[in-house]
Amino acid sequence: EYSQDGISHYGLEDIGVMRIQPDVTVIAPADYIQAGTALSKTWNLPGPIYYRLGKDEKNIVQGLDGCFDTGHIQIIREGHDILFITTGSITGEVIKASEILDTYDISSTVALVANIHPPPIEDLSDIISKAHLVITVESHYITGGIGSLTAEVIAENRLDCKLIRCGIKQMPNGISGSQDYLYRINGISADILANTALKAVNDVKITNSISNQDYLYRINGISADVLA
Repeated sequence: EYSQDGISHYGLEDIGVMRIQPDVTVIAPADYIQAGTALSKTWNLPGPIYYRLGKDEKNIVQGLDGCFDTGHIQIIREGHDILFITTGSITGEVIKASEILDTYDISSTVALVANIHPPPIEDLSDIISKAHLVITVESHYITGGIGSLTAEVIAENRLDCKLIRCGIKQMPNGISGSQDYLYRINGISADILANTALKAVNDVKITNSISNQDYLYRINGISADVLA
């Protein structure tokens, strides 16, 4: 939303910085309606609160209806092929990507983590345990944010799934432009997210169609078909 103002205005590290503070509540609403709900439900919590707020007061996330519950995630869409986990205003792009995937008969769940810290561990663990493919999306460095939080939940709960983290992978090189342009060059625009998901779904299907032993034999060149 501050895309024309350069790197000093991007705020790509704030979630990572703030969520490691033990007693700081971190909230990243997806739109201005949810921001209002979050403020009304959390303003009197003990300790400091960090609100990651945008300046967009027009666009809303369809299906969210401003819902916010402290300590819980919000499920915006439901499907069985892919689980998207996201936070903040980039949620709109994730919804669009999910709708694109519908045209390929690939259904996806979109889970919004607006209450980042303390993290909604139980909700995340429960929903991830039902997924084979998890894609996190954030307008933030992929280290320290929602992608890292999701990886922590997967590792600590020994969950069996493939994780792909979509976000900012390196410090911006000084190029500025529209928000849509920056989303695109960083691989988090709706169309690129859909393409990333399509490739990942195909990879997961190929892997799951081969038993673990057969898969290891094949990639090491000692399966029957390769030896033949």
